[in-house]
Amino acid sequence: MAKKLFENKKPESVDKQLDTLEAIRQRKEEIIAQETETIKNIRAGFQETVVMFIDMVDSTKFKTANVETPEKWILRVRQFSEIVREYISECGGRVVKYIGDELMAVFPRASKINDAINLLNRIKDLQRDLSEITGEPTTIKIALDFGQVYFLEYDGHNEPDPQGTPIDRCARISKYCRPGTALTSFELVKNSDNTRLWSLVGEAELKGIGTTRIYQFGESTIEIKETTEIPITDLTTLKEKINKQQSDLENITLQFKEAESINGELAQKLKEAGEKVPEDLIIQNEDDDNECEQNWDRIKSKISALKKMIYDCPSPQYEYGRFLFLHMQDEYWEYNSYTGDTFDTSIESNLLRVTGEKYYKLDTSNRRNKKAIELMDEIEFDLEKFESECREDNDNDLFDYSLKSPEFWSKYVGITVTR
Repeated sequence: MAKKLFENKKPESVDKQLDTLEAIRQRKEEIIAQETETIKNIRAGFQETVVMFIDMVDSTKFKTANVETPEKWILRVRQFSEIVREYISECGGRVVKYIGDELMAVFPRASKINDAINLLNRIKDLQRDLSEITGEPTTIKIALDFGQVYFLEYDGHNEPDPQGTPIDRCARISKYCRPGTALTSFELVKNSDNTRLWSLVGEAELKGIGTTRIYQFGESTIEIKETTEIPITDLTTLKEKINKQQSDLENITLQFKEAESINGELAQKLKEAGEKVPEDLIIQNEDDDNECEQNWDRIKSKISALKKMIYDCPSPQYEYGRFLFLHMQDEYWEYNSYTGDTFDTSIESNLLRVTGEKYYKLDTSNRRNKKAIELMDEIEFDLEKFESECREDNDNDLFDYSLKSPEFWSKYVGITVTR
């Protein structure tokens, strides 16, 4: 039998390579299938949620003041977290993250926006309870938002971590919050049952998000003031340019004064010679043109101080503002058994007093009220001067620049003072 010189057989190494390639192909298909399923699950996992950040005001300052007694601020942070968690739970939400003296909560129920608003209506109660339990005056500030949120699960974490644009936007908005206030975006406001609960306070350029309209819960007491961060080198260059411009301006001012002096001497010589002085020889100073604008800026600064005084008071801002307005009118608030207005917080804070006839009036012996009245008198005096010196006669302009005008309070103080 003749021996076959060649056998129809592939080398063993080639078979192994083919098996490896087949295994790789199958694994690739598995990965693609898993990726497709994961993408599907992630997209289906987004849900409409209200997210809320609650921050304890001035906690860092309290820590610094108690460096030698750290147990004080640690206990206070713990009490803050526990009390706020109870309030959130009662309103249908849950805490998902603790961040030092701040916590993040979500409201996932169908009534999520109303649940969150329910908590906002209790801000003063929450601050009072925090102050009583911690033994320290405690205020909070709140930012909240609404939208599609994904709850990402991490190993070792009991609570999934909320992710999404509403969280990022809410965190950006929080920097504009002030003690005792709550801010949100248009997304939450437009989905609220009652949009009149919110007041537009302005627009802000939020990093990574863009221009965003920001709303405050209740009366508007906040002004959005934009700030920009720039590198030190750019800041140094900018300062150098400003210094140079200031130097150039000073040189121009001196040259102007020198020209005034020369022209004055020349005009005097022409007069002595019996000649007529040309009009273009006399340099006119235009500084007076800006006087009205400067006066109005000073008035606005005082109005801002008044707004801060109203905002910092322990009673509701709109309530205190209304009684300040009534004081300017030399009027009072008569008790109405139908509405049942009692103003307990303002009375307990010695801001109001009740007369024997059941009239509510400002307590003029109160230190805060004294300062507010003094400031309002200054503003009213400045407004009267502004009206007489700077306002142009216009029969169609019926706006009254006065703290005795409800329209003025609404436009410049941001408080509706009429019932």
